[in-house]
Amino acid sequence: MTQSSSGQTKAARIATTSNALDLSALSLIAVTGKPDARRAILRHRNGRTETVRPGTSAAGGTVTAIDAGSVTLSMDGKPLRLALPA
Repeated sequence: MTQSSSGQTKAARIATTSNALDLSALSLIAVTGKPDARRAILRHRNGRTETVRPGTSAAGGTVTAIDAGSVTLSMDGKPLRLALPA
């Protein structure tokens, strides 16, 4: 299975699992791409989704890192790590 299809499979599982996400908070719903070109899909509290990459401004912060299962944002100079639901 490729990295991209693995991310799509995990996103589909999360999207169809009851209570997998806290809908009242910013959530990570998918990570796609090769390690040197990762993208992450965030779900905002209002239901809007956004695809981000390192350096992107999102949710009042800046995406500083994306790995296979998480994204880190710098929020007011402090790191905020969002992980995919288990």
